[in-house]
Amino acid sequence: MKNLLKITSICLVFTLFSCGGSDAPQMNTKDGLEKIKTIANEKFGSDMEVYSMTIYSQEDLNSSLGLVTMKYIKDGKRYSRMYSEKTAHTEAKLQDEKADSDSFQKKMFLDKAQGKMKISDIDTDKIIANIDKALTLMGEDVDTHQLRNYTINVDPKTNAITSDFELHVTQKGEGTSIEGRNIVTNFYEANFEADAEGNVVMTD
Repeated sequence: MKNLLKITSICLVFTLFSCGGSDAPQMNTKDGLEKIKTIANEKFGSDMEVYSMTIYSQEDLNSSLGLVTMKYIKDGKRYSRMYSEKTAHTEAKLQDEKADSDSFQKKMFLDKAQGKMKISDIDTDKIIANIDKALTLMGEDVDTHQLRNYTINVDPKTNAITSDFELHVTQKGEGTSIEGRNIVTNFYEANFEADAEGNVVMTD
């Protein structure tokens, strides 16, 4: 992992609502992803067709769901809509849909947004498989991993599904330590892409 970005996370020992801990679905587990899919179906509508979907965790080193963003075409324009999951500080909320700026309503951008996938067709098994392949690429030094974000993209011509995602991983021998009133954790940020056939590669 020497070529990956190494990051240090510092949290107060006595902080109650930070650095992990949440009742939100876990993005890096099969069960958690199924719950997220159910939430998305309920909030956005199972028949809604999107060209891109992204899930974000609440914070570094934490796979608890924070946000779900859908991107779609409506009345010939690009739109997005976001759902924020309940946290210790905020209530769950479905935001109003928002049209992209005029700059992104031009033909060249609209042409790239013609792919369509129903939310009900999200394949959670494929997401888990891609994460597993990414971890295999990283080797045996990985101790723990968390999914920071995962984006599903739909090809504008073929509707083929590709993905890009970011993992936060800790390395064996570089565990968490307590320094004074701080919890200090060293972790690595790793980015990946997966093509329609399920081939996963690490990106910069």
